[in-house]
Amino acid sequence: MNGNLENYYYPGHRENDKRKKLVSILAVAAITVIVTLIAVLLIAGVIKIGHPRIKSAVMTNSTNAQTEKPGKEVEKFSGNESRIYCSARVRAFNDTPLRVKWQMGKRLMREQRATFGEVIGSISAKCLTVEGYVNFYLDRPEGGWQYGNYNVTFQLADIETRDINFTIGGTNTQGSVEMSTYEDPEGLFSVSVPDSWYKADPDTLSGGLAGFISDKSIDYPPRFEILATAFENVSIEYLNTVLESQGTPENEFFQSYTLGERNGAMRDFKWTYAEGDASHNLHSIQFVVQGDKAVYGLNFHSASSEYEDNLGIYSAIVSSLNIHDGDAQKE
Repeated sequence: MNGNLENYYYPGHRENDKRKKLVSILAVAAITVIVTLIAVLLIAGVIKIGHPRIKSAVMTNSTNAQTEKPGKEVEKFSGNESRIYCSARVRAFNDTPLRVKWQMGKRLMREQRATFGEVIGSISAKCLTVEGYVNFYLDRPEGGWQYGNYNVTFQLADIETRDINFTIGGTNTQGSVEMSTYEDPEGLFSVSVPDSWYKADPDTLSGGLAGFISDKSIDYPPRFEILATAFENVSIEYLNTVLESQGTPENEFFQSYTLGERNGAMRDFKWTYAEGDASHNLHSIQFVVQGDKAVYGLNFHSASSEYEDNLGIYSAIVSSLNIHDGDAQKE
């Protein structure tokens, strides 16, 4: 036997070296395939890293055009807004579905669906969550805003939901104030009136069909009256032409408003009412609504200092008004 061990190979030695090299090559190839597959799946968005969530959600009347950040948070809108926003800061994937429902009571006003990427712009890294502001909005209807309580449900896939409540034109307080229905003796209308309000003397109504006054012990308690107006219709152009001919300033003109299925209009204005030697600074709201036989008015008056406090009651009253003069029997 040759004593030089460097030149000596045990049986199967060469075959073992070849086998080890093959295993190493296969292992490297497998790792490369796995890494490549993972990378492809990440790029394709099949494998995702991160957890979608809603970080905040608010109501507002404006958003920043550059940053999409919401303006000041608003819980109570005046009713003069042309657009109301639901703005949320969200962390999500490009294809995370978003769903927003706008409701007034049980009535669905609008439902919006989109993916996160569709709202903020397509995201190149489909496998990672990205954070940004998403804004959904509700435009003022042609007939104007219906005063009352609203709700927005903001849903992030099946992961998280936020409910946001807001009001337009004051809180509808009918649920917290006891009210009873007043039926016009001639059958022209019905309306809900707070139980604590008393019926006004007909001689003080200037031709009104009915009027009611709060029992508040103040110099000028809030009140309202219902009357058949001299208006021919509730077209905004027509109504404001009449006001213009009377010298009414443009900031006191009518805006479109709907009352249930009936067309109408509304305006608010400030004025001074003289009563004997006393005078009162008032803030009033005038609603007009198209009936079958006439245009009816619903006028609310309160001291300017009490105006905001009474919007909720006004909202409940006007929302309850039901004109049915077409069903009234002529004597």
